Amino acid sequence: MAVNMNINDPSHELFLNPSDNPNNILVSELMNGENYGHWKKAMEVALIAKNKLGFALGTCTKPDGPLAGQWDRCNKMVLSWIINAVIKDIGQSLLFSSTANAVWIQLEQRFGEADGTRIFKIQRDLYTISQNNLSVADYFTQIKKLWDDYDSLISIPPCSCGLECASLKAARKMIQDQQLMQFLVGLNEDYKVIRGSILMIKPLPTIDQVYELIQ
Repeated sequence: MAVNMNINDPSHELFLNPSDNPNNILVSELMNGENYGHWKKAMEVALIAKNKLGFALGTCTKPDGPLAGQWDRCNKMVLSWIINAVIKDIGQSLLFSSTANAVWIQLEQRFGEADGTRIFKIQRDLYTISQNNLSVADYFTQIKKLWDDYDSLISIPPCSCGLECASLKAARKMIQDQQLMQFLVGLNEDYKVIRGSILMIKPLPTIDQVYELIQ
């Protein structure tokens, strides 16, 4: 298969759009050290959309020959995007890094956590979260964020049969019911009556259905 040398092809990893600028900020929330997990996910999505995630992961290596200069341009572009996506104090510590991949690794080493530590923190927060002074919408947003974080670390292994078998469906239903219970437990006592009514429903409704009922 011939190697694609046309860097004007948008599908080429070395393609740069005229709108690409070193000062672009690709995420809505800068990384401050406390939000690394969510920031990393957002940056991955943004870099995939730009077809530049390979520079951060190190899978897009510098080629020999005429494309080497274009690779340098793309690498510096991605490096700038990453630095612009973190707070100033962190960004200043990254200025002398030579590649986007080196910065990506450095941030993971500094702010990434072992999966076991992250799972422990998420589980602890799920056990203690409650509505308190939050609106139902804000409470639901917070607990759903924890569920999404947990799901990104723990996934149900695919069934060996390759089909949506009864066991797989039952496992997913069990997780959904557990999330529903967590949501209901944390609601304020103002919702005691409707909570009791929901728990009488067989089979239990989905969390989205319950949220709509309570709202």
